[in-house]
Amino acid sequence: MTKRSFIRSSIAIIPARREEKVIDAFADAVTALDSSVPTGAYVDMCSKLPVVDPEKIAAPTLVMRGQWDGIASFEDLLAFYARLPNPDKHFAVMPGISHASFQQKNYALVYHILWSFFTQPAPIYRG
Repeated sequence: MTKRSFIRSSIAIIPARREEKVIDAFADAVTALDSSVPTGAYVDMCSKLPVVDPEKIAAPTLVMRGQWDGIASFEDLLAFYARLPNPDKHFAVMPGISHASFQQKNYALVYHILWSFFTQPAPIYRG
């Protein structure tokens, strides 16, 4: 597998979800700058989850998961989410999206979810 095809394969999982010109531009830019494609970070990301202890995350937290994301299971993410100590936490499932959410056709949903999280009003009552 060439460097370019490996880059493409890590983003372009299902044709209906992807934007070919974005994936091609990304693959071209990466292969122009790099002479190899390491897999260590990708392997670690998939085999050593979670990479952080959710009980140590005190900040408000947004967990976003693509409908077809293959990195962590839905059940694993819900278990992670349940362990977050701050009550200001949100879990969003993005329809029609896998892992590379910003490079896919439904990318506007990603920005909408992020914008909504960062612009939400502060709670008046916390109990």
